[in-house]
Amino acid sequence: MSLKRLVKMTSTYMMGEVLIMAGGFISFPIFTRILSKSDYGAMNLIAITLSFVEALSTVGLRHASQRFYPEYTERGLFAEFYATIMRNSVKFGLLGTLGTLAVSVFLAKLDLLPAGTSTLFAVASLLIFIRIVSKITGCLFRIRNQARTYTVFAVGEKYLGMLLSVAFVAYLSKGLFGYYWGLLLGEGVTLALYLAFLLREFGLPRRASSAALFKEMSGYGIPMVLSGFAGIILTMGDRYLIGYFLGTEAVAVYSVPYNLCSYITGILITGFEYAFVPLIMTEWARPGHGETDRQVQEAIKMYCLVALPVICGVIALGREFIALIASKQYLVSTDILPYVITGEMLKGLLTPFIIGLQFHKNTVVMTKITWGVAILNILLNLLLIPRLALIGSALATLISYVVLLAAGAYASGRLYRVAVPTMAILRYLGCSLGMSGFLVVAKTRVPAAGLVPLVLGAALVFALLVLLLDREIRSRVPGLGKGVSHG
Repeated sequence: MSLKRLVKMTSTYMMGEVLIMAGGFISFPIFTRILSKSDYGAMNLIAITLSFVEALSTVGLRHASQRFYPEYTERGLFAEFYATIMRNSVKFGLLGTLGTLAVSVFLAKLDLLPAGTSTLFAVASLLIFIRIVSKITGCLFRIRNQARTYTVFAVGEKYLGMLLSVAFVAYLSKGLFGYYWGLLLGEGVTLALYLAFLLREFGLPRRASSAALFKEMSGYGIPMVLSGFAGIILTMGDRYLIGYFLGTEAVAVYSVPYNLCSYITGILITGFEYAFVPLIMTEWARPGHGETDRQVQEAIKMYCLVALPVICGVIALGREFIALIASKQYLVSTDILPYVITGEMLKGLLTPFIIGLQFHKNTVVMTKITWGVAILNILLNLLLIPRLALIGSALATLISYVVLLAAGAYASGRLYRVAVPTMAILRYLGCSLGMSGFLVVAKTRVPAAGLVPLVLGAALVFALLVLLLDREIRSRVPGLGKGVSHG
């Protein structure tokens, strides 16, 4: 795997995420304005619940497909691989939806859910089947390095679902029912087109699902699912505790900076992971690991080159971002933004730092670590929310991410040691802090400056500082590499 190829594929995925984020930026301020804070908080709680069920219902096929695809295709067993993941994605997607429907009806009969909320859950649960099959279908294109095809459908799914949900809420059905009916129609149509394209390229799965292959894949993937389940608790479980202690309006206030940061980090982290994991697994399968070592290190440097200025920039411009995206009624959430963006960007380093566990198929260790950190996060939230309110919850999550990254890197390092490019990271951090200082001065001297000029100015300052301090990056810029020899 060449660095050029990694950058090219990452750029393709990131472009898709940029377009998806743009859609989020369009719909985000609409929903924060046309939905009440209570409804917006309830929407986030339902989304978290669906995430839990989706994570369990994939039974690890999405994770395992990336690990097993190179191995099975080299043995001429793609047809068996294809049939196994597609047939089982349909089966478990249906089970996930039916299980959620049954639980919502059961809880309503016990008066543990209001009647309206139960019906809302029933409608929203149909998304589980659609999303599981869509994710597995998309994974087939990603593991075959068909980044453009995957990106086109991912962007189409986002925009069609977004446009229809906004239209339904604003014009046809007020409230959350319109939101979910719009998503169902948009994502359902996109899935139908996705499957049509898949069948045209690969045909129907003509073989029966292989029980042996499914057992092997689920044996690898289920620990990662459980780890992902714990990760959802770590990432989103605090919303339930906030709702319990502070109410659904507090959930809405807390969710705004998290949703904002998820749009921002989604561009970088998702694009990075989608390109990095399949390519590095292919590299690992080749004899000799010298190139693998170099590429892991390059990937960390590339990630930090973007992540660190994002953290500093969002912290410096947090108030402006929230006022623009969510409206001034959510400015109170500015105080928790530094904790949120730092934790979210740290999370992106987890993939390269625990790559040794994936190389050696030792996913159980990461599951144990993630569950331990998820429990720590719950305990910290129980301790800090009553004392520090929303800041306490954000601080608990940041502490948990630091512990997760440290513990995961230690466990993975016993199997495969990652050479951390410490000096490069420190240079990028220094450049990011310099950029942040520029933003503070610019906001003070030119208080009427708009958000776009500030962002563009910050990007220019950061780029100039990096070119000044990093000889390796200068060497890759035409016209600069030969002219400057120090740095």
